[in-house]
Amino acid sequence: MLLGLAGVLVAASVTACIPGDEGNSSGGDSKTVEWWTINLQKSYKVYIDGLISQYESQNPAIKIKWVDVPATDMPQKFLAAVSTGNPPDAVNLTSAQLGAFRPALSDLGEFFTDEDLKAYQPSLVDALEANGVQSGIPWYHGGGLISYYRKSVVDKVGFTADKAPKTFDEALELAQQIKDKTGVYGMNLPFVFTIPSYYGIEVLSADKTKAAFNTPQTVAVLEKLKKYYDSGALAPGTTEKNWREYPQSVQNKQIAMASADFATSLVAVEENAPEVYQDLVVAPGVRSPEGKYLLNGMQTFVIPAKSDNKAAAADWLKFVTDAKNEVEFCKLVAIFPGTVDSLNDPFFTGSKSGAPTDVARRLVASSVSDVIDVTYGTEHDVELQEALEEQIRAVLSGAKTAKQALDAAEAAWNETLG
Repeated sequence: MLLGLAGVLVAASVTACIPGDEGNSSGGDSKTVEWWTINLQKSYKVYIDGLISQYESQNPAIKIKWVDVPATDMPQKFLAAVSTGNPPDAVNLTSAQLGAFRPALSDLGEFFTDEDLKAYQPSLVDALEANGVQSGIPWYHGGGLISYYRKSVVDKVGFTADKAPKTFDEALELAQQIKDKTGVYGMNLPFVFTIPSYYGIEVLSADKTKAAFNTPQTVAVLEKLKKYYDSGALAPGTTEKNWREYPQSVQNKQIAMASADFATSLVAVEENAPEVYQDLVVAPGVRSPEGKYLLNGMQTFVIPAKSDNKAAAADWLKFVTDAKNEVEFCKLVAIFPGTVDSLNDPFFTGSKSGAPTDVARRLVASSVSDVIDVTYGTEHDVELQEALEEQIRAVLSGAKTAKQALDAAEAAWNETLG
């Protein structure tokens, strides 16, 4: 299963010699590193406390002050801390949030050598670098997206996993066949802001100062989506704003397939609809024209520029993201590590089970080198994503033509970026 045994603690081997930082001392030469995470204390306190205890025993001059922050509060809370000039020393941000804080972050290249950075998946660590500045390092993510299918439905159209769609167009065509032959809605849209990327469409200018997606190709893509939406190949709930609340799902048997979803979704299906789980066939998710799996964000670590304990914070982050430590975290929750060596662990490679979650784990682990983060790397990623998604939903609902929607999205983007 993707969910591992709770309470597994870490046996890590990282010991460090920390260069001298100034400030935030807690007596003598000891230092306190204030470390913020997102929504971990309720479910993973034993694991985190174990990390802290082991690190502090190996580094008696360093104390870790762990502060866990609700996900919805993190951007505002961190902004307030940065504004006062007294930020924490190390912070967990999503890659979509990181761009907004980039001017207030340290260049981690000062504390992570090239060899240190090689420990992380290249496509992930590269996505956190801009203009020669390494603003963050990867921690964990949901993995390259997989596809899964209700066998009892897709068998009726002659589907086999070895012929699973490789492109978004192929997925739409299969969804249409399913609707035509079975009456079951085909699928929902995966993360809507990523749709242009599935067609190789550049969404931003190279200098990230204006929108680039308002092209005849994008118009054609949105018109195509509208056709599939009207036919029922795309489920009617796809126009809902929150993808987590789509009313039609594989789990409730109202759609037949998911073309690009997190492997973690299978855990919920197994827990809430075991009869559906037993009916699932898992295959790789659809890819971009370059054969890449599109990751719509990851969890990262950053160090504020005004931290007084940068070197100690960096050393602590190296420990947290050590390959062994990441594997143990992945055993507790359905996530995938940002480090290369973690994926060589038997936890990811050893199982030969045909259970959907085990198949998904092997698929994701074997494809991480082909994963790219398609967040934008601007200071306004979340706002831009929402603006684009709003206009795509307007096309599907019939409120706007494709050209009207793209004009509106382009204007919104350029105003925000300007």
